Amino acid sequence: MNGELGLGERLEIMVGEKRCVSDIQELPKEGILILSAPTHRGVPLALPEGEMLHVTFYRAGGMFSFMARLRRRFKEGTLSLVEVELCSPISKYQRREFVRLETVLPLSVRLLATPEQFAGRTVEEMLRRICDRRYEGIPRPLRPGERIYACHTIDLSGGGARFAAEENFEKGALLECTFSLKGRESLTADGHVVRVEEQESEGPRYRVSVRFVNMEERLRRNIIKYIFGEQSKERQKTRM
Repeated sequence: MNGELGLGERLEIMVGEKRCVSDIQELPKEGILILSAPTHRGVPLALPEGEMLHVTFYRAGGMFSFMARLRRRFKEGTLSLVEVELCSPISKYQRREFVRLETVLPLSVRLLATPEQFAGRTVEEMLRRICDRRYEGIPRPLRPGERIYACHTIDLSGGGARFAAEENFEKGALLECTFSLKGRESLTADGHVVRVEEQESEGPRYRVSVRFVNMEERLRRNIIKYIFGEQSKERQKTRM
């Protein structure tokens, strides 16, 4: 499916720290949308005219987004509406386009497989050999002698993360990474190590970059929404 908008389309709009919902009521002309007033937990928000909005919506083909400017607020009967003008093309998020956010989050890491254990297998084949039932809601059991390493993120995107660690995880290793998005649910993602940098400065010795693999789309959306929310908060601060 493509990113063309249609009547009744459900939209998510970030307003400061609030994640709001709306839907398309009318398509009066190209580049103009009439939306139901964005609501947060069922309460309509009175947004100022001229407010820039970051809007996302989802299809089977992926996640799409665009920027829009609120032109006016008005009512039709008892229905509160807003008119917005598209200010950017509708774009689909590809892995290479994921926005990376500098953020420090506690991170628990466990080593699933070293590069030597791959023995020519792909990441997907290696995950199957680990008897992966995590996506059925069954956590992977700790193996005898296995450690959980306490680390923290440096930056994060929907496609991967960079984190600080005392352990020298090898390039090509497969890791299980568990973290929480500042008070939200705990997320677990598998990461394939693509880069390791040794640091001479104080603090954890290594900087490890991982690409998320075999990730549930629901978890990826949660990460992207978190990033949008943090960016929105930073924009609000700069306006004060």
